Amino acid sequence: MFKIDSKIENKFTSLAIKEIFRLLKQILSSKELKNLEIVYPPNQEMGNFSLPCFNLAKTQKKSPLKIAKELSKKIRLKKKGIICEIKNQGPYLNFFVNSEKMAKSILKDIFGKKEKVGENKSGRNKKIIIEYVSPNTNKPLHLGHGRNAFLGWSVSKILKANGYKIIKACLINDRGVHICKSMLAYLEKGKNLLPEEIGIKGDHFVGDYYTMFEDMRKQNPDLEKKARGMLIKWEKGDKKILDLWKKMNNWTLNGIKETFDKIGIKFDKFYFESQIYKQGKDIILKGFKNKQFVKKDKAIVADLKKYNLPDKVLLRSDGTALYITQDIYLIYLKQKDFNPDKIIHIIGSEQDLAQKQLFAIMDILGFKQSKNLYHLSYGMVNVHGGKLKSREGTRVDLDVLIKDLGKMASLEIRARDEKINEVELEKRSQAIALGALKYYILQYDPKTIVNFNPKKSLAFEGHTGPYLQYSYARISGIIKKSKTEINKNVDFSKLRIKQEKELIFLLSKFSEIIKDSGKNYDPSILAKYLYDLAKSFHSFYHICPVLKAKKEIKKGRLLLIYCVAQIIKKGLDLLGIEVLEEM
Repeated sequence: MFKIDSKIENKFTSLAIKEIFRLLKQILSSKELKNLEIVYPPNQEMGNFSLPCFNLAKTQKKSPLKIAKELSKKIRLKKKGIICEIKNQGPYLNFFVNSEKMAKSILKDIFGKKEKVGENKSGRNKKIIIEYVSPNTNKPLHLGHGRNAFLGWSVSKILKANGYKIIKACLINDRGVHICKSMLAYLEKGKNLLPEEIGIKGDHFVGDYYTMFEDMRKQNPDLEKKARGMLIKWEKGDKKILDLWKKMNNWTLNGIKETFDKIGIKFDKFYFESQIYKQGKDIILKGFKNKQFVKKDKAIVADLKKYNLPDKVLLRSDGTALYITQDIYLIYLKQKDFNPDKIIHIIGSEQDLAQKQLFAIMDILGFKQSKNLYHLSYGMVNVHGGKLKSREGTRVDLDVLIKDLGKMASLEIRARDEKINEVELEKRSQAIALGALKYYILQYDPKTIVNFNPKKSLAFEGHTGPYLQYSYARISGIIKKSKTEINKNVDFSKLRIKQEKELIFLLSKFSEIIKDSGKNYDPSILAKYLYDLAKSFHSFYHICPVLKAKKEIKKGRLLLIYCVAQIIKKGLDLLGIEVLEEM
């Protein structure tokens, strides 16, 4: 959707929209122009751009159909303009662009910008901190963490492409009663066993003891009280408890960081709950002293009635801290460390209320940037209809899932190429497995609950990561086979077949797609666009031969598919997905 004052990133689209408004200015008042919006028609046969005439109907007191018909007769086109034809269809006035000028502008732009294609400066260098994943040190990452990680990484990259300065932060939740539960189980059942002695990653090793605690608690309910007692000792600095905590924390952190490396996730800053919870307690105690908070049943509580939210406990009656204790200080700390224009928390939808309460509490405390706090909420992930869990031992571990997807991918690759060597097979299978998992999750709006289907995610056809990776690899193969250097100096008038025009117009949308994805913090907008682009390429290739085309047509089509490959590569990179030259 484009308004008269729209800032459009793509040069050709910008010129086309400006020309449309200049044409409309011939017959409409400035007041009428301000209320107009230009949209994309459902398909290119109807036009490249369209003016809905409903708003004009309000001012002109005529039916939208009649207005569209009258406008189509009154507008005078320029012979050398970008807009070459106008047609009315129902209540819409549709505009057709000069395909040769569009091809020349779009393809030259993509060819020249290469890996910078689609990037813009709409963010004006504003600084955003994005906090995501935030794992606990009592278990390995599961698929739910995976969705958080993929979403956080992709949103970070998309916003950076929109000209924002991004700081990627991770809060490590390394203290609390849940941590003490795995420690207590290890004390009672571990017998000083080390993870390397049984060949298991440290995070999985500690996670097994966390699960074990729940089984033990069913037999002995007093263990819950014992775990809370351990937390009190930890907060008082008990040396034996702290030594065990450090040892088990290191096991988990090393394992989690190994998984981060595997899935290609990095951070600029790590925060640790254990290092900041005391300062959070100080803020809460000061707030209580200043009568910003109250006491209920010996616990310190935030009264949130004026925000239409339930009250929130900030410190337990025994004085121990909760998650929100350190969350409060962490916001102050981020502001101090980086002075951001915005702080984004990527946290599951089950924490929607808690995040609203946190932001309200920051307002009570007089935090000046409280209006610039944003919760990017996302839905849960289901596998075969079951919600991911960790306490009962039914979690879907991310490491295990990626390994299984890799095995499934390798079988498909081997079936296509029996002679592939083991090193290349491992490289491709991992890239395809991660591409399948990331794309499957990111193709959905963040708030949507995802029902993950491993087999469907790995399909080489349809709405999948491997389909996009295959599309890129197929174009790479065609270009390699052509043994021709791609050149931007081609005869653009030769690119006049319907499928060529549709592909070029899709390419023209890329900059606006990146902008929309960033504006909405939604990678699914980009993911769906890439699928449409790949699908359009395959339709084009089915109709339009490249290698067997006449010389000038061949040169133009090689440039066209090269640009398609560049957009697919850039788009997948923004989703955190690797491309492959061969599949």
